[in-house]
Amino acid sequence: MISAPVYAQIFCYDIFCKMLTKFSSFIHQLKQLAIPPHCIQCGIFYIDPKKFWCVECEQLLRAVVSVQLSITANKQMPVFAVGAYHEPLKQLIIAKSWSHRTASASLGELIWMRTPVSILEFDYIVPVPLHWRRYAWRGYNQAEVIAQKIAAKSGKPVISLIKRVKHSPFQSSLAIDQRAANVADVFALALNDQKFTGARFLLVDDLMTTGATLQRCAQVIIRHTKAEAIYAVVAARAC
Repeated sequence: MISAPVYAQIFCYDIFCKMLTKFSSFIHQLKQLAIPPHCIQCGIFYIDPKKFWCVECEQLLRAVVSVQLSITANKQMPVFAVGAYHEPLKQLIIAKSWSHRTASASLGELIWMRTPVSILEFDYIVPVPLHWRRYAWRGYNQAEVIAQKIAAKSGKPVISLIKRVKHSPFQSSLAIDQRAANVADVFALALNDQKFTGARFLLVDDLMTTGATLQRCAQVIIRHTKAEAIYAVVAARAC
């Protein structure tokens, strides 16, 4: 039998939880009134709160088919993307230049909704790493924010399996024929654990241009883990 003091504590806790739930609902409604759902491209208000763009802006999204990148002589990696590197995706991606974490999280949501990532079978999520100097300048890694959003949806862990050991120029600042050499010796294994041997990995980045960065990262993973499978997913593809 529950004593009166304990019963009173349970009763008070129940009342507190109900009040907290109502308060949270009130705050959410207040936020909706103050900042109603709006298109992240043109800013028009009162769109479907489950969508990122209004009907007109969403029609600008250019879908792309998946591509295969050669990782070894007998192993390829499929790369999935939300769409082409044009508006309205482009604006979300370049938002990393002014440390817009919310935009990065939105890219993770879009990847989950608009690519096959939700039905892929993988064990670990690996974001393409930044060099520590670039991380310090930007304050975060956009690929890691995207990966964390996918982790929240899939229940799979994010691991910092690889690292950048060299500070190289931005890929976008180089000619296409220079990009492979720019990332040739940039990545190395960061975690050495037997549990990763033979695992399946999902490599995550925000943008793919030539695919050189994703190739180099995948080659490091394959070389050290003998991965059973490796997939890549990006928000946008420029090629």
